[in-house]
Order: sequence, then structure tokens, then C-alpha cells
Amino acid sequence: DRERSKTPLPRNGVRFGDLNAAQQDAVHALLRATLSAEGFQKVIDIVNSDEEQERRAAPSRAPAAPVRFGRAEYYVAILGAPSPTKPWMLQFGGHHLAINLTFAGANRVLTPSHLGAQPAYFTLESRTVRPLGDEHDKAVALINALDDKQRQQATLGYAVADTVLAAGS
Repeated sequence: DRERSKTPLPRNGVRFGDLNAAQQDAVHALLRATLSAEGFQKVIDIVNSDEEQERRAAPSRAPAAPVRFGRAEYYVAILGAPSPTKPWMLQFGGHHLAINLTFAGANRVLTPSHLGAQPAYFTLESRTVRPLGDEHDKAVALINALDDKQRQQATLGYAVADTVLAAGS
């Protein structure tokens, strides 16, 4: 229901903002060790995008509003005991990111996952950051590659203003 969607769902794990600097570095080291260099950078860019969203939203947000953005609002959890032979899982996520990485011996599966970014681009340390820039560019190339009939079939005829499908829906 609409009212429930305004309250964030509880997340597994420990809140990144409650960790000290050494613990935060350890989370980054774990992510760096389990993701590709490109994947790790994408995660950092998404988290930084969320931090930018918090910077923009905070001044106009009611103090008691339950929704918060930013790197402090990301969570890390380990489900099961890390093992070279028995399955276990690493979760890391927040508002625009959900990584669920299952380890089973030498195999890893990264699913389900969610990647999003708001804002889609921003400036950080005098460089423009586009966390999902490659995906956006490929989506534009795909839609531009379709003929008129295909483009009409592939394009929604209405605006989507809120989450269409989420946990519990």
C-alpha cells in the first residue's frame, strides 16, 4: 500500500554509517576483493550518487522523515560463515544498490541485484560522474536502432512515477 511504501523496509546487517573508518575500509576491501575493478568503481559511484542525493534532499526534508539517502545508509551483511567449501553470502546495499553475492566453493553468483542512480550524473572533485553512464548510452543506442513500429512497441505509453515492483509487492 502507498503509506507502507513511504517507510523504508528494514535491512540486513550493520549500517555503514555506524562503522568506524577502519571498519568501513574493511568493507571496501571485501567488496574490492569480490568484484571486478569496474564493478567496484560502479558501486562506489552509485554510493557517491546517493550521497549527492542526500546533500540535495536533506535541507528540504522534514526532520522526522524516515527516508534518508547517502553512504551512511548502506548496509553490509554476511549470511553464513565464509568458507572455501560451504555456501555463504555477502550482501551490500542501500537505496539505489543491492548486491547479493553467493559463494559456493569456487563459484560465485551475483543475483538478485539492483543498480540505480539518482542523480544520474553529478560533479565530484571537479569530474563528472555517471554511475550508470554506459548502461544509459547502450539503452539510447538500442532505442535508436529500432524502427518506428518497434520503438512504439518497446516504449511505455505512460509515465512511471513510483516503484512498479518491489519487495513485498
